[in-house]
Amino acid sequence: MKKKYPHDVVSSSGNIGSAAENPMLSVEDLKVYFPVETGFLSRRREYVYAVDGVSFDLKKGETLGIVGESGCGKTTTGMAVLNLEQPTSGRVVFKGQDITDFRKLSTETQLQLRKEMQVIFQDPYSSLNPRTSLDKILEEPMKVHGLYPSPGERRDRVAYLLERVGLTPSQGKRYPHSFSGGQRQRIGIARSLALNPSMIVGDEPVSALDVSIQAQIINLLIDLQSEFDLSYVLIAHDLAVVEHISDRIAVMYLGRIVETAPYDRLFVNPLHPYTQALMSAIPVPDPKARKNRIVLTGDVPSPRHPPSGCAFHPRCPERLAECSESAPGLLHKGQAHHVACHLVR
Repeated sequence: MKKKYPHDVVSSSGNIGSAAENPMLSVEDLKVYFPVETGFLSRRREYVYAVDGVSFDLKKGETLGIVGESGCGKTTTGMAVLNLEQPTSGRVVFKGQDITDFRKLSTETQLQLRKEMQVIFQDPYSSLNPRTSLDKILEEPMKVHGLYPSPGERRDRVAYLLERVGLTPSQGKRYPHSFSGGQRQRIGIARSLALNPSMIVGDEPVSALDVSIQAQIINLLIDLQSEFDLSYVLIAHDLAVVEHISDRIAVMYLGRIVETAPYDRLFVNPLHPYTQALMSAIPVPDPKARKNRIVLTGDVPSPRHPPSGCAFHPRCPERLAECSESAPGLLHKGQAHHVACHLVR
């Protein structure tokens, strides 16, 4: 059973985060724009507004779930936090240090940050080198960062990690193709733990797995968080998945956070129409039970040409006239619940 943390507040920096005075991770007005050259001889430059002003804080030992439809910018947000994507603007602070632009940091600092901040990729098939055995996959980061200098220490560490994620040391000589999808994702989790990180970004770590395997992986992540004192940023498109592991949930739409709240409050009282639509899509295990499904009309707008005002207004069944004119800011609705919607004012 995972720990639950006190409800969040707006931090002194204006971020929506935990009540901790010094959060482990602070993201302030993060923007990631991808240039697109168009027109005759590619003279005109437009941008894909993948992430357009995201802010949040993350406390040590906490799990923040980021959810939304495909293309909403949640993965780009996670990659920008890790500096695997270069932010266009904004600020990322990790343990009190500004890490927005890795290029300005010393090599020693970059290596230390890579140890502290790890990632679990979405696809367990393409994220592992098919020509490298399992034990070498896990040993490689230790060699690069100088951890466990002797071969014997590295072998012991690899054996421990394999056992901890539900595999056996004897499987270390095998190659990724001989494992199932769930086993490969366990390997990816073991690799993320190899350097003793303090924060892990999970980029939809269970979306490519069967439902029964998803539950096993989520339970494994919960157990590892307690044992290794980890903080998680868990990216998913399924609210039912993040419900069981997240302390807080942030809902993203077209590059922006539209609602955030502690997991229990969000599921009891979703305020944004988009969150309500996502909630209504969660399957109910009782075949006799009926849910009022909210079906959104139209397609998700292009992040290259986002609509004016509230980005959700073209699909919102309750939109007001002002929704197309001005973008709402995040409003505090009590008990660490924030929502960006003109309807809830």
